[in-house]
Amino acid sequence: MSSTPYTPISYVYLTTLSEMLAKHLHRSEATISAWITGHARLFSRLRSGQGCNAHTYQDALVWFSSNWPNDLEWPSDIPRPTPPQSTQEVSSC
Repeated sequence: MSSTPYTPISYVYLTTLSEMLAKHLHRSEATISAWITGHARLFSRLRSGQGCNAHTYQDALVWFSSNWPNDLEWPSDIPRPTPPQSTQEVSSC
């Protein structure tokens, strides 16, 4: 079971983050999607009104938070999840 705090689902959060990161890195959103999910369709699906499951959503937000460039400001209107602790840190408690 994941110890990552729940973040309310807003597909606009994911599409905003993907757009910003793609522009910053000079990559396509399909490339960003492939890095996160292993396929290029996540953000195009969200924009077309299709969704994703809660695990994919949460995993994508955590991926963005863990991989966000230091020289790009995280949007203030999007809650930033705290990346989960490593297994070693959790087991030492």
